[in-house]
Amino acid sequence: MLTAVDTTTGRAVTSRGPVELGHRTQSFDETVYRCLACGESLRYCPEATAGVLGAFMHSDGGCHHAENVSDEHRATQELVAATLFNWLPSTSIDQIGIERRIGTASDFLIGDVVVEDPIQLVVEVVYEGSLELQRRLSLMRRNNYVGSVVVVTSGRHSAARLDSYLQRLGGGRVGRCNPATCDVRLGDVLVPEEIKFNSPAAKSLPAYIT
Repeated sequence: MLTAVDTTTGRAVTSRGPVELGHRTQSFDETVYRCLACGESLRYCPEATAGVLGAFMHSDGGCHHAENVSDEHRATQELVAATLFNWLPSTSIDQIGIERRIGTASDFLIGDVVVEDPIQLVVEVVYEGSLELQRRLSLMRRNNYVGSVVVVTSGRHSAARLDSYLQRLGGGRVGRCNPATCDVRLGDVLVPEEIKFNSPAAKSLPAYIT
């Protein structure tokens, strides 16, 4: 894991990199840190910093929320969740998570980062695959969530190009994340009711967006 919640300070921290989201990580006490994805305790292993996912380790070796995504996608999920955790007022580890489901058993969305309080927000991370924005925003609207998009800067898609596509739909700018440097910039909040997929401008957008 690249990030963890330091229970002594109530802040999310990174385990490596030039940017720290809280304070410099120094403790080796495995009761100090908890996983933002599953809430379990983490060990801090400073020798395990070669990979993009950093030095926080689960006692059983892994987090079940980390399956089926690339390291860069996962690192971005963690960095976005940690940034929101530190930025939003009075946020607890139970109110923000990674790979959380919203919707019903038959019609649902797995959000990359989901905030439950003080705002109901789903942040989608774009790395290699399709965004499918219309379906995702429709599910967010039905479940009273707003959305946002963060692009992995080392991925397949251009953040500047996605900015221009979103503006054609009536939205704002996407966020950016470089997992190699831990640099995060959050995107604008997208209100599903304000994004127009039936406009002439929307019809010319690439299929992976809509």
